[in-house]
Formats: sequence, structure tokens, C-alpha cells
Amino acid sequence: YIGMDVSGWVYYWHHGPEQRIERVRPIPGASPCFDFTLDRQVRTRFFVACLDGAILTVDRAQAVANPPEDPAQWQVSTLAAGLGKPTSIRVLPNGDMFVADNLRGMLWHIDVLHRGVTRILDLNGLFWIDYLSDNRLVLVCNKDQREMQVFVFDWHNGTLGPNLVPSTFYQFGQPFPDLFLGASVDRNGTIGPHDEFLAWRSHGTGNVDLLQFRKDTTVPG
Repeated sequence: YIGMDVSGWVYYWHHGPEQRIERVRPIPGASPCFDFTLDRQVRTRFFVACLDGAILTVDRAQAVANPPEDPAQWQVSTLAAGLGKPTSIRVLPNGDMFVADNLRGMLWHIDVLHRGVTRILDLNGLFWIDYLSDNRLVLVCNKDQREMQVFVFDWHNGTLGPNLVPSTFYQFGQPFPDLFLGASVDRNGTIGPHDEFLAWRSHGTGNVDLLQFRKDTTVPG
């Protein structure tokens, strides 16, 4: 498994008998960053969303060609720049890339092969992205820095569904600019019914609001 912290350091988790975490190396130019995503088609490649508006490509192919892997041989390049404040990034199994630009409230689509960048949706406070097994996107927003919203977006036909957060869910009465929001979709049914997902917002140490959504997008209880 691969992980990354906000400063751009990459970590490996070695499962099996070792069960250890290895601090591998920092990504040049990747600090600070909130999210990264693996390339579902090229398994030796991943992408990093930097808060300065850049999307970086990290190619490990040369480094892993002759084991053991030499991280010094990772090839780092800029795939796109000028994307405001990317707070989340996902690459779908078919290779389509999506980036949440929290600064402008925009969803970007990137053609990785041809390096084409297209704005496909404007959404107030867009912060996080994940995707369902049918490749529709789950979008989490902090509208006007005070209202958590969750949407399912079919990017194939441009259909944005309704806000899924129940009206009884507590919302802030004044702007709360330092929220961190996220979502995690169980696409494969690893710990429950497939396509159930969690969405959350964090507003300080020990203050995390968590919502569970069924496959039909309803909230239990």
C-alpha cells in the first residue's frame, strides 16, 4: 500500500509478516498536498494534487524495473497547472481523471494521455471526490464554508443529483473556513454492501461528523 502526508512524503505499508510502515521519500514540489491517486491502468504511476494548483505525475517504472526499488529513480513531472486549489483527485479505471478545485468551486476533467483539461461542473465549496462502481462521482462540498453537501454526479451526461445530506443534519450558522471533508466508497463490498459510502467533515481535534449512505443514497435511521 502507498500513502502520502500533507508535506509530500510517500510511505509504504508492507503487509504480511512484516506489518511495517516505511518512510520512502518526498515528492519534489508536492508540498503541501491533500490527496493523491493511483493510476488504474499504469500500476507503477500515481498522481499528486498540490494546493498550489499543480497536478504531478510520479512514474516508478524505471525504479521498479530492477528490484529492489530505488526511489531516487522516480520520474516526477507536471501534468497540469493553474487549477486553483486542488483538494482531491481521482483516476477512474478507464483512465479518466477528475480534480476538485476548492478555490473556484470547479470540477476538472483531465485527459491524461493528451494532457487536455476541461471544466465540467461548477459547485460551491467542492472539496472531495470519490466514485461508485458505475463510475459516477460522489462529490462532497462545504457550501459557503458553512453547509456540508453530498451529491452524486453522472459526468457522462452531466446530471447532478440532489443534495443527499438530511435536512436534520447540523449545519453551521456562520462560515467555518478550515473544515476538512472527505468520502470513501466501498465499491467492491469489502466491508458491507457494495457502493455504500461514508462522508465526513472534520472541524477540529475530536470533532468529526460522519454520515453513512446506503447504495440507494439514503441515510440509515
